[in-house]
Amino acid sequence: MFLHQFTRRGVAALLLVSFLSLLVMGCGRIGGMDQPANRPSALVGKYILNGQSEAASEIELFANGKFVYGMVYGGLDEGAEGTWRGNDKQVILEVDSSRPGQVALPPSGKLELQRDKDRLIMSRNDNDVVYVKAISKTEMDEMLRTVKPGKQIKVDLVGYNYTDKYIQSFNVSGYGGGHIFLSSPTSGGGGPYCCFYYIEGIGFPYEVEVKWTNNASEGPWKTAKALIPEPKIRVPKMLEVHIFQDEHVEVELTDWYSPPRVELPRKNNFER
Repeated sequence: MFLHQFTRRGVAALLLVSFLSLLVMGCGRIGGMDQPANRPSALVGKYILNGQSEAASEIELFANGKFVYGMVYGGLDEGAEGTWRGNDKQVILEVDSSRPGQVALPPSGKLELQRDKDRLIMSRNDNDVVYVKAISKTEMDEMLRTVKPGKQIKVDLVGYNYTDKYIQSFNVSGYGGGHIFLSSPTSGGGGPYCCFYYIEGIGFPYEVEVKWTNNASEGPWKTAKALIPEPKIRVPKMLEVHIFQDEHVEVELTDWYSPPRVELPRKNNFER
């Protein structure tokens, strides 16, 4: 991997995905802790740090009363798992400090977050850290099936291929994006292809499923989930899909082609 070439935000996201995946794998094995007395189904889901471009953090609350949490910021790599309980005003995360981990535990064994509709607010060092609930792919698919046609926003799909192989085909939640040549220092290698749809006025972030293959007729197809953050521009025209060598994916709504997030040389469209 070319970690030194990632943006700071990309490094944070990559590290967060790595250790959160380890925590999720072990989440089902937490034992010896009482089930939370109150865990409304409306609270279940994934919450993403909002408004911090140089940090990455997620909290995921599971229906079985367990949670995983991770944060990467500067020199801080922090993560935890345990049990949660909540109501219409707050969510309490009880950290299982007995679980071995590769990152530091939070400074407190109990994390208290205030609830504001679909937002969770944590106080850290006299600052409010705000998490926004992500809309799941399942929820978005259902909304797209029932929404009025005039409320669907159409954008082009543009692929960025940082792997070492030509991608013959990819799609985002079933919307085809065509092929993607290998990226260069100035080009992502793909698109634009019509079309991807989202809903006008929808809250962000929300989850999509990205699939890609080097051989569309024989496979195999690789799959990764990604979250579309709130657009930074007023009228998005394309959804960029950045596929990295380690098979993690980043997506973003933009109004024009962004520079590649990893600058990699190539011999031609098909060879590094």
